[in-house]
Amino acid sequence: MKKERRKNNELLRRIEKLEEAREHLQKAHDLIKAVFPNNQKVQTYFLDHLRMKVTQEHGYMSKNLNIDDLIGRLRREFNVDSD
Repeated sequence: MKKERRKNNELLRRIEKLEEAREHLQKAHDLIKAVFPNNQKVQTYFLDHLRMKVTQEHGYMSKNLNIDDLIGRLRREFNVDSD
């Protein structure tokens, strides 16, 4: 029982770190967009790619890994079902 609790705590700790990384990526996206508000090249070749790293809900067809994928990978590593 203790081992299972430690395992769950470790999973939650790692997920929290990934969620923090997501927040930093989103903040970076917002800051860069503020610097280049009307630059289509920056939007297309940088910001859209950054947004794809933040979540699966980006609206683009892509097989690139993102934070949601990494959380899913952790859950599988720890043998925990996704929500």
